[in-house]
Amino acid sequence: YAGDWVASAVGYINNPNATSACQYCSFKVGDEFYQSLSWSFAHRWRNIGILLGFVVFNVAFTVLMIRIYK
Repeated sequence: YAGDWVASAVGYINNPNATSACQYCSFKVGDEFYQSLSWSFAHRWRNIGILLGFVVFNVAFTVLMIRIYK
């Protein structure tokens, strides 16, 4: 039912034969989602490293504070 519209739309419909709950996605590939956040797929390992460092620091700091103030 949305064939004409989808032909001119940016994203895609997951189930084009559905008459309800067609599951429209406004991005064709994941890189388009990253661009909306000003992220680059090329920097994924750097970003994962930053996230992992953040998690490790917070866990270590929490454990340290518990031991100090216990």
